[in-house]
Amino acid sequence: MATFLLTFIASPGNAVLINFQPSVQNIILGSQPTVDVDVAISGLGDFAAPSLSTYDLDITFDQSVLDAPSVVFGDSALGNQLDLFEFGSIQDVVPGSGVVNIFEASFDLPTDLDTLQAGSFVLATLTFPILNFGESPLDIIINALGDSTPFEDGGPL
Repeated sequence: MATFLLTFIASPGNAVLINFQPSVQNIILGSQPTVDVDVAISGLGDFAAPSLSTYDLDITFDQSVLDAPSVVFGDSALGNQLDLFEFGSIQDVVPGSGVVNIFEASFDLPTDLDTLQAGSFVLATLTFPILNFGESPLDIIINALGDSTPFEDGGPL
């Protein structure tokens, strides 16, 4: 049986949390070739400021247990909360050795994000191919979080 330990980190000074869902998974090697992990945010204003307009995260993992993941942006239930009007968003995935960087920036207007974005949602789903038995801690390194008004009084979260 392989166990995946998932941890979370909060952005300093705020109640905004970025975490993994589920927080722990026990997988029997051979029972499935991949494992899905949602990267979620909570603690934003619920249809109010602050909202999220951009993020840049590094997700680290044990490359002897897991392979580089594929990434699907957005929440399967709520849709992509950084692309509320389907204008698109800038998205990027950069895999590395034991790390994958995910980045997204919204094209939606700040007022639309503030009034229409949910307070908690899934940013992206990562699908990791399972390589071997073992434990793979997952960690999040927050490179940047930006709210809907980065150049006004809101600024970074």
